[in-house]
Amino acid sequence: MVYSTIYNIGDIRIKVNFLCPFLLPKTLCGSQLFIESSEKHDWIFNIDCIEEIDLTNLQTVFKGAQSFEEEIPYKWKLLKNDSSKFIHFEFEKDIDIHSGLATINEKEKAINLQLITKPKETIEIDPFFHPIGILILQYIVHSSKGFIMHASAVNYNGAGFLFSAVSGTGKTTMAKLWQKKGATIINDDRIIVNPHGQDYYLYNTPMPYYKDVNKSVQLNKLFIIKQSPHNYIKPLSTTSGILSVLSNCIQYHFNELQIKERLDYITKTVESIGVYEVGFKPDTEIIDLILNKFG
Repeated sequence: MVYSTIYNIGDIRIKVNFLCPFLLPKTLCGSQLFIESSEKHDWIFNIDCIEEIDLTNLQTVFKGAQSFEEEIPYKWKLLKNDSSKFIHFEFEKDIDIHSGLATINEKEKAINLQLITKPKETIEIDPFFHPIGILILQYIVHSSKGFIMHASAVNYNGAGFLFSAVSGTGKTTMAKLWQKKGATIINDDRIIVNPHGQDYYLYNTPMPYYKDVNKSVQLNKLFIIKQSPHNYIKPLSTTSGILSVLSNCIQYHFNELQIKERLDYITKTVESIGVYEVGFKPDTEIIDLILNKFG
């Protein structure tokens, strides 16, 4: 039996097929709110089960989490051969899944995920479960000349404002300050930035820990935020803006072409939108300052 569903993530339609008869799509998860009734799709994502994973003749090119830890109870790495890229992962104590291997064929826009599961009659999974979900989406978004950032973003009267920084700097705080002014939070953790013609749009992604509806807004301005005893805004040079955006991207590229493409996508975004450094105190005065300057 095959369960087939279309997910719209970052305005990219992904057809997910559950090929294993005891695998079912989880109904109470974040990605369910990204389902749409459409027959058109850009990518195919097949999920199946397998008894054993063979990594023979696959070259390891990038190691992510390399040990089981309390906050990261999984290990993962990127591999490749002459024709495809692969993501291999293992869980320490997951109740349903032991490990898996995702095969990414960028030319055919197809992903085949093979899972080794625990012995159960049925298993419900979110097709974009962590960590495989964001790792796969990173490649899918890259194929659309976009990128994914650690950032928060808001929709204020149809204008999108994006705020990025290292963890703990205030991305969530900034989003909540805008919410007090009537803005809608797109997401406060990770944001897809995708081009559409001469414009750029912001999208949220399915999150593993909470449910949120699919949202988007056209990008108006991009900010790198810092905590400060006083509020200020200053423009960054193109080079500084590019480096700031690049350093806050989710990226697992391992060859010169991928890195060059990513740098090109970010450069075009920065040259089109501009990047500003914002120092702020945790109050809504910073919102007034931004709106007075950019409207």
